Amino acid sequence: MNYRFDPRSKLWGVLMAILATSSYSNHFIEITTTIIFIIFLFIANEKKSAIRISVIYLLQWMGYLFVLPNINQPFIIFGLSFLVNGVRELMPAVASLNFTFRTTKMAEWVALFKLWHFPNFLLIPLTVIGRFFPTIFQDYQKIVQAMKLRGIAVSWKQWVLNPVAMFEYILIPLLMNATQVGEDLTISALTKGFSIRGPKSSLTKLNLQTLDLIFILTITVPFLIQLGGHLL
Repeated sequence: MNYRFDPRSKLWGVLMAILATSSYSNHFIEITTTIIFIIFLFIANEKKSAIRISVIYLLQWMGYLFVLPNINQPFIIFGLSFLVNGVRELMPAVASLNFTFRTTKMAEWVALFKLWHFPNFLLIPLTVIGRFFPTIFQDYQKIVQAMKLRGIAVSWKQWVLNPVAMFEYILIPLLMNATQVGEDLTISALTKGFSIRGPKSSLTKLNLQTLDLIFILTITVPFLIQLGGHLL
């Protein structure tokens, strides 16, 4: 059974990841913060994302420790250093955003925005945008399935060898459908009463529970360690 974390605790985790991986951070803070998010991705039942981040992060460290010191070509060193140093140092922030957006439903974001008294001129566009891209991605998957059903292979080779056809088969239907999707989502948001003033009820209830507090405390520790190191 997957645990539903409160979006407020997740946003706090994003803030701590950004602060803990600032330009003054060290390897211990970086590794600790990334591992914490990987563990809580497993707790939230996002096992594929947790494994994917773990493998990428491990490969980056292996490249940093064993491959990069043995290369003498400046061009290769520059490119590899960007991957195993620059991108690696961003992994805590990447893991935090992955944890936040993969485990939070749009209804939870809307409930949070209402709780924080977001004005309607911000709430309605955010609601539409939050549901627009998943809907477009579903349309893309349906287009790809229809192409495969008709014997049209969809791969990167097709994009390279015949980009005009791929543009015609995929991008044009998506662009034509995007306008209609935006209008439908806007109408849906207005139908649900987002533009009406006054208190509103919500089926989604936000509660900071025990595991949320444990997560907040755990993810704050690396930043406190970093802060304590600078104060000493």
